[in-house]
Amino acid sequence: MESPRRTLSRLSSDVQAALRVLSCMPAAQGADLKLVARLLSRPVTAVRTSCEKAGVYGIVRLVGSNVTFTHDRHQEAARALIAERDRSKFLAEMARKLEVEGPESIFIMADLLTEAMPIDPQEWSAGEISELSTSSMFFFSSHCRSAGSDPFCLESAGRGAKIDSKRRVRGSASIRQSC
Repeated sequence: MESPRRTLSRLSSDVQAALRVLSCMPAAQGADLKLVARLLSRPVTAVRTSCEKAGVYGIVRLVGSNVTFTHDRHQEAARALIAERDRSKFLAEMARKLEVEGPESIFIMADLLTEAMPIDPQEWSAGEISELSTSSMFFFSSHCRSAGSDPFCLESAGRGAKIDSKRRVRGSASIRQSC
């Protein structure tokens, strides 16, 4: 059986571009094709075609307009398509593009920026990162309160989440199903 990295490296540049963007999304959720298309500045039909090609190899699964990786190894291999020297800038650019997508993207943005550290101050100022951190904590707290749960019900995701002494989220976090 061929390794996922080798399989991905043989795909067209359009398919690889779609997989690089998709690798920035939460593994379990995947992403809507329209979102991936906006992040790539490509038509939805072209992105769907790219994802269908990857689906032939069992890399992704398309259900309606949602696309997800079929295995963590595929997502890791897609992330590896981003050259190490370009990774920080790519992740910061994806976070910047997600900024217009609304509050549901806050945690994805925070996770991308955490992974992208250190970030070029010309890409994201310290004030913007601080504001994002504050906004993500407010959004998270509001969501849990509206669901009748403890506002600090964090579930570890990726590198793990922690709340510092000032009750700010550090690391990546997701909301538990119980929230």
